[in-house]
Amino acid sequence: MTADGEIVVIHDEQLGRTTNGEGYVKDLTFEQIKQYSAGSRFSYFRNYEESWDLENVPSLLEGP
Repeated sequence: MTADGEIVVIHDEQLGRTTNGEGYVKDLTFEQIKQYSAGSRFSYFRNYEESWDLENVPSLLEGP
């Protein structure tokens, strides 16, 4: 849950491993978290596509 009470879909407590952001999810607002890319960390994958850079951490309502 974010600092402003939004439930987000992410399996880590911190952003650094799966996004290009840093910090704990609980310490940031949803708007702050949405500024980070959830796809750019995977640019080393053989089948990486630049469109992945546009992916962000979704709220539970936006989730898959």
